[in-house]
Amino acid sequence: MYKKIKVVVNLIRNVLRILYLIIFFYWITGFVSYARCTSYYEAIKDEKIEFHNEKTNKYYNSGWFNNPEEKSIAEIEEDVLKQIEKKKQTKCKYLWRTKTKEFDKYLEKIEKLKETNRSEEEEKELKKIIRVYREKFFKEKTNTIKNIEKELKSNRLEIFELNDGRNWWQRMLYDPLEFFIISPPQKFSKWLKLDSFLFSEIIFKLTIIELLLILVSFSETTMLQEKSIERSQDLYLSVEEKEQINKEIVLQTGYKLFNTFMMLLFNFFLPIHPAFFDKNNHLFKKNADLLFWTIPLYLSTFCSNLSTEFLHRKQLLSAQELKNYIKKNWAINLFMCLSILAFMKFFNLRSVGNHLLNFWGGMTKFIINMIRVKFSIQDLSKKNDKNSTHIS
Repeated sequence: MYKKIKVVVNLIRNVLRILYLIIFFYWITGFVSYARCTSYYEAIKDEKIEFHNEKTNKYYNSGWFNNPEEKSIAEIEEDVLKQIEKKKQTKCKYLWRTKTKEFDKYLEKIEKLKETNRSEEEEKELKKIIRVYREKFFKEKTNTIKNIEKELKSNRLEIFELNDGRNWWQRMLYDPLEFFIISPPQKFSKWLKLDSFLFSEIIFKLTIIELLLILVSFSETTMLQEKSIERSQDLYLSVEEKEQINKEIVLQTGYKLFNTFMMLLFNFFLPIHPAFFDKNNHLFKKNADLLFWTIPLYLSTFCSNLSTEFLHRKQLLSAQELKNYIKKNWAINLFMCLSILAFMKFFNLRSVGNHLLNFWGGMTKFIINMIRVKFSIQDLSKKNDKNSTHIS
């Protein structure tokens, strides 16, 4: 029975490895096409749009299957709310269906005054109308965002659940990262009602992602590769044995490369995906103080790497070994921390929410690795007890 379960588990692991490897190359080659609806906030807030009939190119996410298309604020609201109606079979309140005529009248007045040779009074009137128009327009831009957020909340939806009305095969083809990796824990999180609390949702999703990464990674690769390299130094090895060891080293290098791809997929590609968390949450809108977050992120990186060292040795470090580890690796951990901060700045992930995500990512890995170390120590102790009983 145990052997059958092991065969099934290994089969699942290998299927997931192939799937995630395809997703990795799908993303790296630019085939992934995010849903445009997730960019509604940035599009409506576009400062270049000063008149209601102007269009923005920000309501668009790059990708092989997405066509660049400019839309006005009214068209963006129409698109998002129609998706909500279709998803929930409900009716939404549209602001711009009633506001467009009002703003058209303002524009008519402005255009009329611009066409004539204006007197001083008419010039003042024109400036006044433009000022009033812009004040009203910028207020309505904010109200449009609030209206969309209200409709999403009342229908218990997150913006990324709309997916531009894509069916299941389109989701799988356009954005397999969202379909296979992000969507399942998202649905489970919603079922548990964790989506109401960002911190609990972050910890839950990061735990699921870390467990998936452990499931598909070849965990013993580094240790086996080191042993194979040590064995290859033996001068008394036969030609056949050396060839066998070299084959093992090449295979283990392939496994190591696969682990690197999975680390990039889960630790770098996922956080920048607009559907991983609701980026319209207030914590994802507020920029973080980089100096303030350097220490927490360094602590998170240090704990994560330390737990990996424990796991590699299958035991905790003694006080002296811990001192030596800190002395040897503090600069590497600092470099990694600064690299993460640079990565976040480059991809415009400077919000408090993204820094929280990175901090808890490291701490989640630390906690899971410590649990794994505990079980490794127990397994090692049991094996030693069996060996001592067998010898006696």
